[in-house]
Amino acid sequence: MTDSGAPEDKQQAAELNLYNIAAGQPFLPRLAAALLDDTHRASLFGTCRLEDVHVLLPTRRAARMLAGEMVAQAAQNGRDALLLPRIDTLGDLDEDMPDTLTAAMPADDLPPAIEQMARHFHLLPLVASWADAGGLGGGDETLNPVKLSALVHDLESFLDQTQNEQARLEKLDMLAPDNLAENWQRIVSLLNIVLRYWPDQLAEVGKMDPTARRNALLDRRRQNWQDTPPDYPILAAGSTGSIRATADLLTLIAGLPRGAVVLPGLDETAAPSIWQAIAKDDVHPQYALAQLLRHMQTEPQAVKRFPASAPEAPRAALLNQALVPAAQTAHWVGLKRDGHKQTLTGLNLIEAPDMRAEAGAIALAMREVLEDDSKTAA
Repeated sequence: MTDSGAPEDKQQAAELNLYNIAAGQPFLPRLAAALLDDTHRASLFGTCRLEDVHVLLPTRRAARMLAGEMVAQAAQNGRDALLLPRIDTLGDLDEDMPDTLTAAMPADDLPPAIEQMARHFHLLPLVASWADAGGLGGGDETLNPVKLSALVHDLESFLDQTQNEQARLEKLDMLAPDNLAENWQRIVSLLNIVLRYWPDQLAEVGKMDPTARRNALLDRRRQNWQDTPPDYPILAAGSTGSIRATADLLTLIAGLPRGAVVLPGLDETAAPSIWQAIAKDDVHPQYALAQLLRHMQTEPQAVKRFPASAPEAPRAALLNQALVPAAQTAHWVGLKRDGHKQTLTGLNLIEAPDMRAEAGAIALAMREVLEDDSKTAA
């Protein structure tokens, strides 16, 4: 890090403690190896005990697997006993946090999250009323229970997505000006249910949307750590920050004096021009990471290699080349066919006639692995 005296709310890209475990490497085993090694751990946080580290992972499954991996590696190294770090998931940052911080982040004033099924049944009459009021247009079309439920599911997905992005809906009507087709205006009138009526429904039952509540808790945690940086190490790993509130928290953690963020499989070889194209291609595998780095106001070149991890494997680098956005494929003519023979050893190409056949071939290959205990697949 440089310029350690810079204000916390104006962290420069060089100050962010960002690391990468390249694609093709076992993410959790590499993470476990670095945490167990005193030298690697000190390079991340300074001298500290393993049990003092607070690890944040995307899912409960990842948390369980990391704990198991650390125990297994410790046993292989002859350690009979091990005090594990605290391992949580990013979605669990609520009242059950370290006791020194719990008082600073009370959740009692937040209504509980509404259950998924309860939300569905509360939205059903709202959508039914919209349909009865002519929301479906002037025809004779009606909503049977199946169609009504499907429409509510779509509305719930829209609600969750907008809350994940923390989008402002006040100007929703501007999506469909008067000169646009009538069906567009009907869609906007349906979406307006979320803006005009759903908040009152939630208030009546004293609940919050689960996504909104999670965002509020993540934001409280971020604000708390920003105001009072914790004196223990924090490592957030494996998240792409696709949720806005998570991206805000990761940015804060990467800038903490004893914080670090580990990215999963960032392309280490892509040129800046390719990254610019990736940032505009929302179906690219690296798009979420590109957006996260943009949110952090930093560049891929500022991301360091994680201790105990290796450089990007040649096969992973070749696959990244194959996945570059179409506008950036002109450099393919410079790739040497003979230079990749060893990289392609053991790689099978399936030229499927359609997506269904492709999916079937992959399923058969995965099934073959399940029949052989000596093989693994992902």
